[in-house]
Amino acid sequence: MGLERSGFSAVEYDWAPAAPLLEARGIEPASLHVLLGWSIDAGDRSLMQALGSRDRITSIDLAALAQPGAPSIVALGPIDVAVLRATLSPLDRIRLLQDPALGLPEIVFVVDDDPGSPERFALEGCGFRYVVARSELPRWLPPVLPRLGALTRARRIAASASESRPPPPPPARLCPDPRPSRMTLHAAETRFRETYLRLLLAEHGSRRRAAEAAGVPYRSFCEMLRKLCISPSRPPARGPVR
Repeated sequence: MGLERSGFSAVEYDWAPAAPLLEARGIEPASLHVLLGWSIDAGDRSLMQALGSRDRITSIDLAALAQPGAPSIVALGPIDVAVLRATLSPLDRIRLLQDPALGLPEIVFVVDDDPGSPERFALEGCGFRYVVARSELPRWLPPVLPRLGALTRARRIAASASESRPPPPPPARLCPDPRPSRMTLHAAETRFRETYLRLLLAEHGSRRRAAEAAGVPYRSFCEMLRKLCISPSRPPARGPVR
């Protein structure tokens, strides 16, 4: 199916779901929507053959989105994985792929085969995890698509849950008596310190790392634990294997 409008073109490939690799592992295949951010040509034949017929593939020239009258990329619907070439125009439009209406896809960048590619260093320096050489794309992408899609869908679930999370209960429900219980300053400080130290130990797993996080010397930290009768929990020792 092709779309031509104001210099903008999008080509979609809708194939019957068939996931031999997943079926061989006993995993129920899930069709993904993969966006290729350029107009495919004969040079992409090996990539298209490697992708096979499992997923919905949309090829679109992202540079054309800058043209007046171009349709919105949101019309493509939720995208699970976006594969972009590391050229100036797609880089300028990364923000379009961060629109929740596009499904918050995982982004894969394609760079030249040069090991010293400046684009690779720039992308990795900006925190982009998936940067692959053009010649490696047909071999690398198809096997990892299910895992990339799983990350995207988990992100959507988390975003939806975050938007619909309930508000915290009002203070009156936490404390039915509107009058706070009277407590001495020393008791309040002791209870706060004990709770805080226990949380540090649970988070960091060792007294030394917890002391560093608290910003106090290790010996002082251990002395605080002793005075509050806090014994850091340790994993049970394993006996000899018989």
